[in-house]
Amino acid sequence: VRRDGELELGGAVHMPEDDGVWRQPVAAVTRPGGGPTLFAELRGLACPLVHAGRRLGAIFCDRLPPGEAPGDRELELVTLLAGVAALRLAARELGLELGRLRSQRDVVLLAASEGLAVIADDGSVDTWNPVAGRLLGLTAVPGGKTPAVATWPALAALAVGRDGERRGVLLPGGAALARAFAVGVEGAEPGGVVLFLEPLGTTSDGRVRLDDVVGTGTVMRRRLRSAEAAALGHGPVVVCGEAGTGKRFLARAIAGETRAAAAVVVECHAIPDGRGLLGSGVRPGLVDDTGPVPLILTDVEALDTDARVRLLETLGEAGAPRVFVTSQRPIADLVRPLSRNARERLLALSIELPPLHERLEDIPFLTERMLEREAERCGRVAPAASPELMAALSAHGWPGNIAELGQVLAAELARADVDADVLFELPMALVSPSEPLAGSGRSIAEAERKLLIAALKQHHGNVPRVARTLGVSKGTVYNMMRKYRVDPTMYRAS
Repeated sequence: VRRDGELELGGAVHMPEDDGVWRQPVAAVTRPGGGPTLFAELRGLACPLVHAGRRLGAIFCDRLPPGEAPGDRELELVTLLAGVAALRLAARELGLELGRLRSQRDVVLLAASEGLAVIADDGSVDTWNPVAGRLLGLTAVPGGKTPAVATWPALAALAVGRDGERRGVLLPGGAALARAFAVGVEGAEPGGVVLFLEPLGTTSDGRVRLDDVVGTGTVMRRRLRSAEAAALGHGPVVVCGEAGTGKRFLARAIAGETRAAAAVVVECHAIPDGRGLLGSGVRPGLVDDTGPVPLILTDVEALDTDARVRLLETLGEAGAPRVFVTSQRPIADLVRPLSRNARERLLALSIELPPLHERLEDIPFLTERMLEREAERCGRVAPAASPELMAALSAHGWPGNIAELGQVLAAELARADVDADVLFELPMALVSPSEPLAGSGRSIAEAERKLLIAALKQHHGNVPRVARTLGVSKGTVYNMMRKYRVDPTMYRAS
């Protein structure tokens, strides 16, 4: 009988007709007192169930013949059985409590916006939420042991520190700001580590090579030769150019020449203070040791001045780590605040991509490549561009550069019949060839502003969707909005 009076029937139990007769000895046995107690009215024996000083109930035996008292053997057996029964009740209470705590834990894990993971004392990760699973590249069902955390050296260093300090780490599923805290029973050695992972960047889709970069004209061939030389090096690479010129793609291609792992892309506008990029003392940061994972920092001009100068000074040192940086600023402006040595090194390690209107000879090849890629994504055969369409594309000023070209072609492919093998219609988005944009910086800016506003209207001010539509990073969209003083909230639906 449990402490609350409910019955645990463990065998052939005689139930008296009067329930009060049964409960009266339960109350007597569960009060503080001695061991087995004889109850004549039940013709049996009762003993309290005690575990860790807590009285959990009582055990009753009612098989004694009338008028007989239990012997020492019976008392000993009942006492032993009472100990076993007390353990079972305690274990069940503990199991119910553990189940409740697990349910609470699962709710917390799913609701957390940052990644949460538990590293056991044997170095394996045995609990994680979806955010941590994506960052750690875990696909197993939570509860099953995973490979040792030593697989990720940066994470293993965190597990040793256990001091709660934020630091940047590169993981299979992206970059993160990570904190580690020791867990365990008070007064004992820590039995594991809880990790908090705040996502900073994501892993790019697949690996690309320099052969995937289109560049047939004189201008781009010169840039590709610089890219080939950069791929043979071990230091940082800075890629500059206007929005939409393909800086991130070129950085991925250079990294893909020597490293098989997909690059991790971190958008600097998400961390303007640069937290986690550089370490402090013995604490490593993201750029301190990237290992086999290429790291690309996009739109570095979005960092605060102090954070940007500190980062670029670090990358301008001799023996700097292999990090890829992109910027919309010209390289000369970007490195102007740096020391002379850092400035000269980064100038030598930089590549400036030209705007599309300076490489019009590449448009036919870019058009073919982009139509093939978009058609493959849509599951259809790629059509060719008619001579009339190609002439219109080549005559356009392309203020949005390659990103704008990709957007225009994707829209035309969506409008065309599924079985069309040639695109004839001139895109509505193109400015008339009689009004070239390449000769006027003011008209280029105006066209870029109109393109931005059109995308904001289409997506009701949703910046991530605008970035995907324009084929640029979110940081580029924010920079364009600041440049043209455009408020995205004006286009958001109420």
